[in-house]
Formats: sequence, C-alpha cells, structure tokens
Amino acid sequence: MSGRVKAIKITVYVLCAAFALLFALVLRAPASLLPSITKDSGERYGFRLANAQGTLWNGSADVSVVDAPLGRLAWKLPPLALISLSPALDWQLEGTGLSGRLQARENALRAQLEGTLDLTRLAPILSRYAIGAQGRLRFSEVDLRLDAADTRFTGTIDWTGGLVRLRVGSWQGQQLLPAMRASANDSSRIVVTLADEQAGSPVLAGEVEFLEDGWVKLGASGHLAEKFNESFANAQDPDAIVLSVEERFL
Repeated sequence: MSGRVKAIKITVYVLCAAFALLFALVLRAPASLLPSITKDSGERYGFRLANAQGTLWNGSADVSVVDAPLGRLAWKLPPLALISLSPALDWQLEGTGLSGRLQARENALRAQLEGTLDLTRLAPILSRYAIGAQGRLRFSEVDLRLDAADTRFTGTIDWTGGLVRLRVGSWQGQQLLPAMRASANDSSRIVVTLADEQAGSPVLAGEVEFLEDGWVKLGASGHLAEKFNESFANAQDPDAIVLSVEERFL
C-alpha cells in the first residue's frame, strides 16, 4: 500500500469519526436550546418556554401564554426539521387531552390543535379579560396562523356549557349557559353559536374578530346578552351584536 493511499484511508477514517461524533452531539443537544430557538417568535406572539428538560428532539418545558402559565409542554422534534425554514414540532400539554403541532419562523406562527381541555387551565388568561368560565373545550381540526399581516382561524371549538362570569366596562353578570360552538373557515372572524332549545337550532351568540397589532374584538349578540341582563330580551334584532369590547391579546 502506497503512502498516498494510506493517507487517504486515514483521512476518511478521521472524517467518519468526526461526523459520527458530531451526529452523537446533535442527538444529545439539550432541550434548553428550544426556548432560545423560539425566543423571537415567542416574544412576538406571547408564548414562552422555561425550565426545559430532556433533549432538543424529545423534551418538555413549562409553557406560558401572555405570561399566564398553562402547564408542562412535551414535544418531539425530528432532527431534520431544523433544515426547514419553518421547523415543526409535535407537542402535547401534559395532564390534558390536548395535542398538536407548532411551526414558527421569523414573522409567522402556526398552531394546530386537537383534543380536549378543561377551562380551569385557561383561568389565568381568561381572568385578564374579566371572564370566568367552567366546563370543557373540544378542539377539532383547529389551525391558527399568525403573521405580521393578520390572524387566520380554521376549525371548530365546542364548549360543554357551564357557569360564566363576565364583565364588560361597568356591566357585569353571571349565568349558567348551554353549550356553544366557535367555528371559522380560514378567516379572521370566528362565529360563536349558542344551543337554544326554544329555537330548536343554534342561534348566534357572538363573534371574535382578530384585528391588527394583536388586538381582538369580542362581540355578544342579543341572544347571549339577554341571558345576563333581561333588558336585552326585547331587542328588535337578537341576532345583532349589542355588546362589544376590544382587548389586546398579543
């Protein structure tokens, strides 16, 4: 064997060993890297990961939305995902039936959700908007996309019904409400319907509209408002939005 051939073989062995070592290091990348990777998108859209454990590819962390803690988020991220311009991770909120996929890039965030969630998990967030509610939510094919231009929503969210406490300005009240459904098809406006035994079919309960710069407009119809205040019971058009408020969501 010539000296040149031997040198080439040694070089190949060294390169293979180096790549093997690099691959092993990548596989053992700590989960604490994910909060760093998602930091910019998190600051823009109001979510944050902390106290990460495990690896970047299979780990968990405490998750909060608009500084309100939701619990422990477990995720799996394929190593090749980082090659993509918008890496996607599969996640599950521990202790709940809620799971989905999250994709983030510089100016956009996409969250897909499926499963159920008890509203007690959202109490810290709802309280910021003077809302208290009981019951469970079921997310079906929910796809929420946020970017610099607008927010788009697809899918349905069903609520089992329960006691709701609400305050809008100087007006407040509480009532036991029947089941509701929020739905939209690739829109910035979500329509909320209310189960109504007298009407025999769902009626308009209200609307949720995503505005610019992280603002959300919440509107209640006469059907919903009259359940909190009887003065709305004789509204000429109960399908009209009679109460509305704008809140900063992100």
